[in-house]
Amino acid sequence: MSVNKTAILPYLAILSATLLWSSSFIALKTAFTVYDPMVVIFARMVIAFIFILIFLKPLRNVEFRKKDFKYLLFLGFCEPCLYFIFEAIALKNTTASQAGMITATLPLVVAIPAWLILKEERLSALFWRLLEAWP
Repeated sequence: MSVNKTAILPYLAILSATLLWSSSFIALKTAFTVYDPMVVIFARMVIAFIFILIFLKPLRNVEFRKKDFKYLLFLGFCEPCLYFIFEAIALKNTTASQAGMITATLPLVVAIPAWLILKEERLSALFWRLLEAWP
């Protein structure tokens, strides 16, 4: 039986992303035993910035409106900066497995306000899928 390499590539990509993401809490917890958490987060941001510079060329064709910059700056402050700072503080006070369980609930935590505020209809399907997957 022949295996189509293009058909298996998405599965390998999602497996790689899952392994990388799932190991991040353990890697951070280990790094925090050697370095101060803010030093680790700063190094993480520097590495991310280097990768952004490497892959920036394709983004040069994207047109931004001037009024979008204030929103983009706010999002840039919240998502990588505040998120990782709070993650570092949380990991100092809990285990990597507990942090992973809390992170696993984020889709539901986001779906509930989206259902309440934005009137999205997907919550019921998401709720039943999460209920089926619960151990």
